[in-house]
Amino acid sequence: MKRSPPKPKGRRRTGAVRSARSAMENKTRRTIRYFGYGANASPKMLGALIGRKPSGFAARLEGYELWIQSWREIPFLIRKIIKIHWTPDFRTYCISPKRREVVNGRVWLLTPKEHKLVREWEFWYRPIQVRVKTRDGRMVIAEAEMVRKPASKTNRLNGGHYKFFLNNEKRMLEIAKKVRGLPLSKGS
Repeated sequence: MKRSPPKPKGRRRTGAVRSARSAMENKTRRTIRYFGYGANASPKMLGALIGRKPSGFAARLEGYELWIQSWREIPFLIRKIIKIHWTPDFRTYCISPKRREVVNGRVWLLTPKEHKLVREWEFWYRPIQVRVKTRDGRMVIAEAEMVRKPASKTNRLNGGHYKFFLNNEKRMLEIAKKVRGLPLSKGS
């Protein structure tokens, strides 16, 4: 009589554990996959944040919805910090889990230093690991961000078709460069 091999002790690896492991392997290769949505899906914006023309590809985040957080919905302590650069007409895109919804964006290939710059720009969001679909149908693990405490989400959008910049594009690019310590163009 043949004996079957012993069952492994402990918990089985779940998709979340595999995802976290893949994400860590991704970081050890010195390239971090970052899923940018909203302004962070724009090559101009990521270029302003990291200081070079970014490399990346179009992707779609499935199972998430896109919505707009208004100034009054941003936590008070965060508003105190960002009012240095922004006025009460500032709005920001946010995502949250929602079945059968999608958010289009781009996966950017960043160095750890560049990733840190993006994280500092998005300081009030919490990083999350997501699976995004490429144009050719492959699933890729990347990092994205969500607000820590979702607001009312009354301003839901079609995440498959939206404009990247909610705020003045030129102003956003200038502020991103300024925050990174680069000289501003004339007229700023």
